[in-house]
Amino acid sequence: MGSFIKSIKSGSGRWKLLVLLCLILCVVFTSIGVSKKERFHVDEIWSYSLSNSTDMPFFYWFVKGIGPPGGVSRQEDYNIFKGVEFYSYFDHWHDGSFYHNYLTVQNDERFDYGTVFYNQVCDVHPPLYYCILHTICSFTPDVFSKWQGLVPNIIFYTVTLIFLYFLAMELTGSKKTALLSMVFWGFSGGAVSCTSFIRMYCLLTMLSVMAAYFYIRFYKTLKTRYVVGISLTVLAGLLTQYMFYLFAFFLTLIFCIYLLFKKKFKEFFGLGLSVLASVSAAFAIFPATVLHMFNGAYTELHMSDERRLFPSGLNISFTKLFKSIISSFFFNISDIKMVNTAKLIFAGICLVIFAVFFLKMKGKMKEKKKFAFPEKYLPFTLFMAALILTSFFVGNTAADMWFCSERYFFFILPFYSVLICSLLIVLIRKAFSKKVNKLNVNRLSYAVTTGLCAFFVCMSNCGIIYSYILPEAMPELRSELKGKPCFMMTNDHIIHTFAPDFQESSKVYAVYDLYSLNSTYMDLSEEMKKLNESYVIILSDRLGQNYGKEQTEKIIHDQFEMPANHKVDYLGRIQYTLEDCMYDVFRVTVR
Repeated sequence: MGSFIKSIKSGSGRWKLLVLLCLILCVVFTSIGVSKKERFHVDEIWSYSLSNSTDMPFFYWFVKGIGPPGGVSRQEDYNIFKGVEFYSYFDHWHDGSFYHNYLTVQNDERFDYGTVFYNQVCDVHPPLYYCILHTICSFTPDVFSKWQGLVPNIIFYTVTLIFLYFLAMELTGSKKTALLSMVFWGFSGGAVSCTSFIRMYCLLTMLSVMAAYFYIRFYKTLKTRYVVGISLTVLAGLLTQYMFYLFAFFLTLIFCIYLLFKKKFKEFFGLGLSVLASVSAAFAIFPATVLHMFNGAYTELHMSDERRLFPSGLNISFTKLFKSIISSFFFNISDIKMVNTAKLIFAGICLVIFAVFFLKMKGKMKEKKKFAFPEKYLPFTLFMAALILTSFFVGNTAADMWFCSERYFFFILPFYSVLICSLLIVLIRKAFSKKVNKLNVNRLSYAVTTGLCAFFVCMSNCGIIYSYILPEAMPELRSELKGKPCFMMTNDHIIHTFAPDFQESSKVYAVYDLYSLNSTYMDLSEEMKKLNESYVIILSDRLGQNYGKEQTEKIIHDQFEMPANHKVDYLGRIQYTLEDCMYDVFRVTVR
């Protein structure tokens, strides 16, 4: 903190005002962006339920390995269709309060962190983020709101911007480059998507940037207080997301090797042992880490035979990393052909960059008999080595998660903003170094880089839908459900995403339809015939795509063998998540 104050005091009043203004603009821009969020990804619903639900974090344990330790879902021969909790949810009526309690903290459940820990043991993530979200919701009991998740994310985002500025200044030695890096990431599509995603990734990003700053400060000063900062941020990071283990490992490895090479044995052991202490503390605080990482759902979800093949892992890692960086900083890519074309262009640019540096370096080596790597570039080089190694392995932690893969790279994107800005400034400076005097070439390099970054920001923000700012696909659904019974036929876990809507319903009857069996329709039909009031039907990806409205309504009426006084109106299709799960919605009026 002392270095923060010194850094601020060392700048002019105008510069401090400019940095503060840029920080405010970034926060305002991102806050406006995330305020447009209307729907929720299924993982965001689980953020609320894992933080707040005292009955169950899921409606049913839908994956082998997810569930209470020692439970049936942890067994090798687990079958979800035979699970007790599967049958206790499906084919039964649940009223709206069931879903409301699932999402919210009740007055007698406030600050119940024991339940939060238990829910996380049943899930596949550490508990810190969920404890924070539970705390926020405990101050607003009996309320479900997107702002309970977005407000802490905006705070995490703001702190990330501040630490990113100081980290970039430490790495590059330039406050202008630091400001550019901060603004470039702050306005990027990746930052907006990260902040809008009510999940642990925004907190993970903040802790990663903070940890990186403390590592660099320790490298430069070798002061004990920065080891304390490293230890605390590493502990918090390990209790936030398991991917932080990769980042902490490579940072510690790179800098410990450097300290060993420099024969700074005291500092070597101080850094290494402090990080080991943090790892030990993380395991002690949350022992289920072993279950999750080595013998549970995390392995089941994120391991595959492909992942064990080294070349396959290489391809998965770099494809996801490339797409994430390009989509976040330059322009949105969704088509694989566009990805491959952009990869070729990017590879060509990298080849030119390396050729320029090689020729420059070769010329310097000819001029001097003995070439020494400049000491001032060493922290930047060491940190980027750790970053590349982390990036290399992060893609492999979720080889099977084909959708929303950019989330796994959110926490390292701020570092790439520093890398991109630094490379642009160096390249422009080198290109004009012999044509413009030193003072003007510096001004020119920053002016051109600023212009390019502004252009890239516009490209990454204009005309795209952010990954997790999900628009309202069917505004009338919640009003349609208000006070009415609802029938839902689903074939996947996305039913959890409907929990906010089901709060409005008087009661919900759900069935799990894997193969569209006629018996499933008949089971629902029998329940429908018992009702003497209007109701809503939601079907998973059934009709409405290739049929007209009237034909669709007739098919549904006949399929369920509805009485003549049940009038069917087809309301439309909705998409709730990025997994392309579509649902047809019908209103049935009982006359």
